[in-house]
Amino acid sequence: MSDNGNNSNSGNNGNGGDSSRDGDSAAVENVQEEKAGRLKKELSVPEKERPPVLCVLPVFGRPFMPSQVIPVQLAPRWEKALRKTLDSPSKMVLLVAVPEGRLESDLREADFMKMGCLVRVIQARVGEELQFIAQGVARGRVSRLRTVDGCIEGDIEYPECQVPATMSPEGIEIKAYAMSILSTLKELMPLNPLYFEELKQYLTRFNPNDPSMLADCAASITTSEAEQLQNVLETVDLLPRMKLSLGLLKNEVEIAKLQKSIKDTVAQKLSDRQKEFFLKEQLREIQKELGITVDDKTADVNRFREKMEKLNPPEQVQKKFADELNRLSVLEPASAEYAVCRDYLTWLTNIPWGIYADQNFDYARARKILEEDHEGLKDVKDRILEYLAVGAFKLRNQEVKPQESAAEKAKTAEAGLKAESETPAQAENDAESAASDDRKFRQSGDESNGAILLFVGPPGVGKTSIGKSIARALNRPFFRLSLGGMRDEAEIKGHRRTYVGALPGRMVQALKEAQVMNPVIMLDEIDKLSHDSFRGDPASTLLETLDPEQNSGFLDNYLDLRLDLSKCLFICTANSMDTIPAPLLDRLDAITLSGYLAEEKMQIAKKHLIPKIFKKDGVPKNKIKIRDTALRKIVDEYAREAGVRSLEKAIAKISRKAVTKFLEDENLANVTVTPDDIKGYLGVAPFTREKTISGVGVVTGLAWTSVGGATLPIEAELVDNSARGFKLTGNLGQVMKESAEISLSYVISHLRELAPDTDPNFFEKALVHLHVPEGATPKDGPSAGVTMASAFLSLALNRAPNPGFAMTGEISLTGSVLAIGGVREKVIAAKRIGIYRLIVPKANMADVEELPEYVRDGVEFFYADVYKDVADILFSDKYAVLPEKKKTSRSKAAGTSEPVKNSEKPETDKKPSSGKKTATKSSGKAAGRKTKAGGKGKSENAKQ
Repeated sequence: MSDNGNNSNSGNNGNGGDSSRDGDSAAVENVQEEKAGRLKKELSVPEKERPPVLCVLPVFGRPFMPSQVIPVQLAPRWEKALRKTLDSPSKMVLLVAVPEGRLESDLREADFMKMGCLVRVIQARVGEELQFIAQGVARGRVSRLRTVDGCIEGDIEYPECQVPATMSPEGIEIKAYAMSILSTLKELMPLNPLYFEELKQYLTRFNPNDPSMLADCAASITTSEAEQLQNVLETVDLLPRMKLSLGLLKNEVEIAKLQKSIKDTVAQKLSDRQKEFFLKEQLREIQKELGITVDDKTADVNRFREKMEKLNPPEQVQKKFADELNRLSVLEPASAEYAVCRDYLTWLTNIPWGIYADQNFDYARARKILEEDHEGLKDVKDRILEYLAVGAFKLRNQEVKPQESAAEKAKTAEAGLKAESETPAQAENDAESAASDDRKFRQSGDESNGAILLFVGPPGVGKTSIGKSIARALNRPFFRLSLGGMRDEAEIKGHRRTYVGALPGRMVQALKEAQVMNPVIMLDEIDKLSHDSFRGDPASTLLETLDPEQNSGFLDNYLDLRLDLSKCLFICTANSMDTIPAPLLDRLDAITLSGYLAEEKMQIAKKHLIPKIFKKDGVPKNKIKIRDTALRKIVDEYAREAGVRSLEKAIAKISRKAVTKFLEDENLANVTVTPDDIKGYLGVAPFTREKTISGVGVVTGLAWTSVGGATLPIEAELVDNSARGFKLTGNLGQVMKESAEISLSYVISHLRELAPDTDPNFFEKALVHLHVPEGATPKDGPSAGVTMASAFLSLALNRAPNPGFAMTGEISLTGSVLAIGGVREKVIAAKRIGIYRLIVPKANMADVEELPEYVRDGVEFFYADVYKDVADILFSDKYAVLPEKKKTSRSKAAGTSEPVKNSEKPETDKKPSSGKKTATKSSGKAAGRKTKAGGKGKSENAKQ
């Protein structure tokens, strides 16, 4: 393989002397003009000395130019051709360019370019390597190639170009191009002094006034591509060749300028860095001599020691810290273990050991904060204040020290006499022991009463915000940790230090962020922990964290130390308790947030949501007014869920559309939203007002849904009296189907007792169809048992139930009316459609009694222990007619979108109730809903 080598100037920039550069520039500029009309031959070798047949050698890549004198290296296979050339009288050979990538053993005639360069071999070395110095002579065109004795020979033609007279038009143009080339060379040389070598070679061999060689030289010193140089070599005419060379030279100048700019930029940066490095080293050495600084490792050790001295860690932590600090001091800063040890000490010193927030157990202040931040939820607030009251009571008892009695004073005097007889060392030990006991006593006052609160409720009822309010009331930092989807137990307990990128668990991070050892930590979405992960069970890991008897020694895997989390107040949130493991649920004190009433939602909207949204949108006060009637319509028809998120979205949408009106009409002063405008702002209401259905076999029941309560009308119809049968429709779940069968069986078996005047064989040949609208809504749960039984009994009596009644309760096969859940939501649903006579299980008397006064106001409750009580009330002539005032109230409720106010109900309608509370849970389904109304298969029965 042969290679003529790339130009020496292509990759290096050097700094030549100024005198050398000036001398070379002068040599270029001192070009003497030729006499007019004189023709000059291009080549320095006479034509007669140019052999017509020559050996042809390939050069790969850049072609050889006539103006060059450079060494050429050959592959061993070309040794015979080189020796033949050396033995010839002329010592000339033709170098022809071959495309790069061609194998020498596979060269074909088509691979050789048609134009090559005739060169004279000046000096050669034949041995293991074939090298020779080639001096360019002239262009040579290959007309035919052949192989002779292992050498490639070719018939060569030598094209010549004529240089026109100097004063001719063509000569003047050539001279102008020559001057441009010289000017460009002058511009190029300061950018890269290595170009001087090529130019010196040209000046020593050729006349500077020879434009042909000047064009070849200008092209050869550039770093142009092989195809561009081959194009220059194949261009014989002088003027086109000079144009090509000038273009390549101009491009080379631009590249050289950019290269010099990059070089100067890099050199400046390196110079600045070196200067900064040297100055820092000098400053470090000066400071070390003066004793005012230390190295990085010593600085780290001192920093960690200073941080730990400000804390009050336990003895085991101090021992671990001392061991790690000694280990850090002997490690090399460049080692990987040094970084691991330093990170560990950083975390260890970032934990606020012994630092506690100054708690505020002001009971009145806590109540005020809860009232300011949250509307309604009185039962929830009372439960929270109970926990805060315990802490306040304990703190008050610790701070108030009773006056010493006479006996105590005598005992103190005796202790003083005993102390005088002690040695100083014993007295010092006693003092330290007393101080330690006092410290423990004071810290115990920071402890909560051991309860871990669990807020359970649907989304949007304010579980997280209540936790923040508790933290504000206690004057403790608040940290929220979302457990939703967590499937790695290392998220809680940390990774061991053997892993790359190990970190402590979230509990340690919470202490670090809060900077106290007793923050309020909220574990959000605890019911959404993953339970099927190969990384461990995070729910089981929480057992240690949330157990008041164990979390005083919580072990973090990264720190490998036990932390005291008993001072932290943990608050968990969940949407449902069904997915929380039983061992974990047993450690939590659940507080249910069932949702907000319509009145409470309106107060929340007025006091919190509307000011918050208007402030966020930049709406000035009184610029947008939403009337109470419009707000009530939004609550009833657009935001009927338990929380207030849909209500907030609806108000935000009204605000955006109102702002759009202000931009469209600049003269608009304000916007008032009325009930008639709601549809234009929010579209069609997703919830419609339930209507009461009456008639034989039609009874109104009550159901609980995830968005509150709803009425549940149940219809029974006698389809045929020729054959016995029972048909059930309404998209009912398995539990509700069983309730229907139990109800029918009970009514059939006790028909003589319930309806003495009715044919006891009524159901023997009756095909009864029971339907629960709406059919598209899935419904399940056992709380509709008494309602279904009443529908069957109404069908048998052929009498419509007394008006104004709704009921809820499960029935057993023996006729017992069992307790249900969701009383509050069901009462609200009944009042919403104007029903104020409610039949509920007697076991739920305590639940009714606990309802807020404004919920019970105007409602007459009837309690049933057995179904006979329900039948006596529902089909008794005593309640066949509604009181006049209740009719008026109910008529008003049915005829307007506004709910009946409590003040419209007569005081005589209030009926006090008493009894023991029974824990219940309801999962009935709502009629008229487009969403699933409760968990399927969940029992509502109370514990018997």
